[in-house]
Amino acid sequence: MLASCNQAYNNDDNRIDQTDTTKNVVKQVETKITNNDTLIIAQTCAVIVSADSFQIAKRKKELGQDFYVGADDYAFYLNETQRFLDSVKLKIVDCNGKKFLKFIYADKKQELINLTNLDELWKVYLFDPKNKSKSVDMTMIDEEYKNYFK
Repeated sequence: MLASCNQAYNNDDNRIDQTDTTKNVVKQVETKITNNDTLIIAQTCAVIVSADSFQIAKRKKELGQDFYVGADDYAFYLNETQRFLDSVKLKIVDCNGKKFLKFIYADKKQELINLTNLDELWKVYLFDPKNKSKSVDMTMIDEEYKNYFK
């Protein structure tokens, strides 16, 4: 699979719309990384997305000193999220250094997320191949978890 910021291609040179989750893909059994810029997830887990140094520098420039207040809050809630997910024995996958995140569902549909354009610097997704992925509010991770994995 070759990927660019605007569109992705599979090996058959068929365009895959990043927002279209109905395209079929090759069977995936477990989490794996391909092309060094895409993390492929096909099993139940939580995915932690962290900003890269470029995204952090850009946000620092936009917010000035206020950046550090928000960053401290994110660090606290991210730590609490990881502790909670560990306590419920949910596998945690780190998405550091990746530009794309691809979820592959049990019915072979896919969802491709461009991580370079996210509205938040740190994000957590819950994923079960039988359900649509969900970006969760880290301040309410226990409720988010219970609602997603009912």
